[in-house]
Amino acid sequence: MRDMRPSVPVQFNGAEATLLVDSGAFWSMISAASASEFGLKLGPVPFGLRIEGAGGSAAEVALTTVDELRIADASLRRRQFLVGGSELEAGIAGVLGQNILGIADTEYDLANGVIRLIRALDCRKYTLAYWAKEDQAIGVVDIESMQNSVNLTVGSAAVNGTKIRVIFDTGAGISMLTRGAAARAGIKLDDPGVVPAGLAHGVGKQFFRTYIAPVKSFSVGGEEVRNTKLRIGDMPGIDGTDMLLGPDFFLSHRIYVSNQQHKLYFTYNGGPVFNLKSGVQSSDVPAPDAAPAASNSTTTDDSSAPGGSPALAAPATAPAPVSPGEAAELSRLGMALAARHDYEHALEDLERACALAPNEPEYFYERAYIHRERKEGEAALADLDTTLRLKPDHLLALLARAQMRLGKGNRDDARADLDAVDRAAPKPSEYRYQLAQLYASAHLLPAAIAKYDLWIAAHGEDAKIGSAHNARCEAKVLLDQDLDNALSDCNAAVRSNPRSAAYVGNRGLARLRHGDYKKAVDDFDDALKVDPKLVWFLYGRGIARIRLGKSAEGQADIEAAKAIRPAIAEDTAAYGIVP
Repeated sequence: MRDMRPSVPVQFNGAEATLLVDSGAFWSMISAASASEFGLKLGPVPFGLRIEGAGGSAAEVALTTVDELRIADASLRRRQFLVGGSELEAGIAGVLGQNILGIADTEYDLANGVIRLIRALDCRKYTLAYWAKEDQAIGVVDIESMQNSVNLTVGSAAVNGTKIRVIFDTGAGISMLTRGAAARAGIKLDDPGVVPAGLAHGVGKQFFRTYIAPVKSFSVGGEEVRNTKLRIGDMPGIDGTDMLLGPDFFLSHRIYVSNQQHKLYFTYNGGPVFNLKSGVQSSDVPAPDAAPAASNSTTTDDSSAPGGSPALAAPATAPAPVSPGEAAELSRLGMALAARHDYEHALEDLERACALAPNEPEYFYERAYIHRERKEGEAALADLDTTLRLKPDHLLALLARAQMRLGKGNRDDARADLDAVDRAAPKPSEYRYQLAQLYASAHLLPAAIAKYDLWIAAHGEDAKIGSAHNARCEAKVLLDQDLDNALSDCNAAVRSNPRSAAYVGNRGLARLRHGDYKKAVDDFDDALKVDPKLVWFLYGRGIARIRLGKSAEGQADIEAAKAIRPAIAEDTAAYGIVP
């Protein structure tokens, strides 16, 4: 687990890669940059094929064929991947979808860090939750055939008693209900307790707004979750569905998808089903083997336990490992616990993994991640140092250490780490985007612009393209260089999201540098309507107003900006932005 993303190592024609396991993807897919990195040839998709993701936005795609795809010990020949869409994150090349996951049956045991592809023979009459104890409740969901659901795992559930269609989607990041389905279930966005939860996007470039809402009841397959919270997306459903049931649900259950029987079986692992981002508390939430003995249903309560936050059922105490071969299992278990924010037990597992395999860099990198989440900076840095001693070209560790060094004000050593990533990372890869951000944080703006140039050239269809254009515009404006192209970047960013105060305000700074003071004031006005305390834009409006001859209004803006941030005049003067 990489946070809430189940990922697996694979090989493309012998080259190592990592894919996100995405049961909500009808077909496996990689980014154009990844296809270029692995030297894969692109061809056209079948006529009429259109790719849409959450939010309803479409993505332009091509098709490629991998001669040999290796997963674990299996060699799959001539496997097709769609090519396009947004990069997920540095180090993940794309997604493993249902054209491979649906070959046979699939068991999702994310809490133990395992996904199993299983061929079931002569099992049509049997309940396939083979791991369940005799007295353990087993949930059963009838799922639609792959042909009827466009190659997705689709079943029925209910929110507040209202029936909905759900996609069981390990790639969703977190479970999400459509706004239309929420309304049918009696949930309104202006209800008490509903709060904005930021923007999200699917495979394409279009973003949509999300909210978190209290929900009285969610039920599926005989299990009911009461008093929980669900994320609501201002989005249409995919193929007429109402909800993405994401990895938060998968982590709290063990799931078997029988494509032969058209059924999905699951058992409950314990702890909150959806509200995984709260702390670990003790409570009376039943452990997996404490479900009702005489019933095929179970009820859990996701509301706050005494002490204010939902509980995670503590894992059973494992026997002490006896061989280095158990280190990989401990690593998987630890990262699965970390995904559920149970960092205490996650750290215990990773400490044992590191002790068993002291020459494996990945375990120290994972332990560093857990230390960072626990705000244990020095321990995290020590583990990153060990990771890089064992594997000097571990790109994610270099990026993480650079970020931590920047946080401590150590710019020279941070730059050394960033330069090492720059030398080693493939030119079109997602690492360029993170490099650009960190170079900018280190005030190394020419280097940041160069990395944004590489990333933008290879990621025109990425959801982050607006953010990249905005950041490149800002860097050029601060340097007072290439202002025509800076303004073009800011215009592109604003077109991608006209409601972004940051994008509109940075365009105001570009226009201020250009000497177009009236349009600069217009942009600053629009940005400050969204957030009156955006101090750079308030100060910039003051400068623009003074240059338009409105000295009193301009000086008032400047004084208001200084009241918010006394050092704003020095900060802007460092880049030559002065009244």
